[in-house]
Amino acid sequence: MAMAIAWFSAKDGNGIYKIAIEDGKPAVHSALFPVIARNANEADYLTLIRLLSDSCLPEGATVLTANKLLVKQLEGGLKASPQLKQAKQRARKLMKQKRVKLVLMPRDEIVVQLGG
Repeated sequence: MAMAIAWFSAKDGNGIYKIAIEDGKPAVHSALFPVIARNANEADYLTLIRLLSDSCLPEGATVLTANKLLVKQLEGGLKASPQLKQAKQRARKLMKQKRVKLVLMPRDEIVVQLGG
């Protein structure tokens, strides 16, 4: 089975993610796209949903983020605001389907991996 790691972030009206897959020879898939959101947390949710919906992301991938609030909300430790309820539900459903593991990583390391 291929090992896959993905990083994601949203900043300045853009979402970005990168998927690295090691399966004999390394492969990298990335995307940069505009995100229309009311705040940074919503932008990260929308970026995560786009990443989880990408057919290049294999089941069982490790997904790295610097957003502690998002991780706590998705793990059930904190409630999301009413505006984020649908996004949270969609992200949790996709995470379960893809069997991904969400892991915190320092923001500066995320920035390095995403090339910014």
